[in-house]
Amino acid sequence: MKIGINLLNFPEKLGGAGYYAYNILENMLKHVGDKKYFIFVPPKSNFEKLDLNKAFKIIRIPVGSQITRILIEQLVLPFMLYYHRINVIYSPSVALPYLFFGKKVVTIHDLLFMENPSKYPYLRRNYIRIVTYLSAISSSHVFTVSEKSRNMIIKEYNLPFSKVSVTYNSGSVSYEINKIPNEVTKLKYFIYVGAIEPGKNLELLIEVYSKIKEKYPEIKYLFTTGIGWRVNPILELIDKKLSDSAVYLGYPDRIALEKYIINSIALIYLSVYEGFGLPVIESIYYGKKPIVPKISPYIEYCNSNNSILLESLNVEYVTNCLEQCFRGKIDTSVSDFEIMELRKKCDWEKSYSTIIKIINTYE
Repeated sequence: MKIGINLLNFPEKLGGAGYYAYNILENMLKHVGDKKYFIFVPPKSNFEKLDLNKAFKIIRIPVGSQITRILIEQLVLPFMLYYHRINVIYSPSVALPYLFFGKKVVTIHDLLFMENPSKYPYLRRNYIRIVTYLSAISSSHVFTVSEKSRNMIIKEYNLPFSKVSVTYNSGSVSYEINKIPNEVTKLKYFIYVGAIEPGKNLELLIEVYSKIKEKYPEIKYLFTTGIGWRVNPILELIDKKLSDSAVYLGYPDRIALEKYIINSIALIYLSVYEGFGLPVIESIYYGKKPIVPKISPYIEYCNSNNSILLESLNVEYVTNCLEQCFRGKIDTSVSDFEIMELRKKCDWEKSYSTIIKIINTYE
């Protein structure tokens, strides 16, 4: 059986969907069997860091700009799939090659373009709207990353329940739980992991931080990963409210990110529009309770034993919670038992197994 994996949409620096794809592919490597995989990647790709074996053929396609990538994905990739006699094409992101009329399966992570339109610029939002619709109706099966997203996809595109499966994100499979040494640091800080962009509730986070800063000027506030769009008003607000208390980390590698989270007072993630919230579950796997709103999708995998669930997003309420964490009144550590309990539900191998079980039905 020949399986194509469309990774053309993923830049060299991976975000949440990219790490999902990376970990699914890493598990495919462990269970090759008699399958042959054709991996379609842009010229610069993090996926080539995987220890690929002979069952995996890397095909580099010079995609250039986003417009070029879209054209190649729709007008060139389908004929490459026919040339290589691909039986099934799988895309871990939303876009599929729609002129390929073989079996297609796709992961639609969320419908944030509907829930939170401000997350995307106008043209990108409408592009995502169109390809999400086309992928939902043309694919043989749809995967997603939470029950929340599953229910929204089924309702929006009138799909049968059996056509959509949940494949949860998980913690990193590359490192042992809590085995990386906890570096001693004199810095006291909260950490936010995610894009700096509208829709992440950063205005609330900055307001909370500014109130804590007045009382505890020694605390720092770390911001890490991506710079999104319409970022200037947010950066100006950070500069105004937090000044030299804010620290920008850019894109740390996975080991560095793990250490930043482990050594923090806590990871705080106040976004109310998420398909899953990968940094949240990563924090739990690293042994540090995340601070999150008590809403879906977080409550699908967060509970009072592994997370700090906010009953309200009132500024004073959230500020008090963070202050209690800093003063040690709230324990922010997660036990190994709770981490292992979470693995029973959210595990990369389980998610891979769900995907490959569906693909195997097309042999």
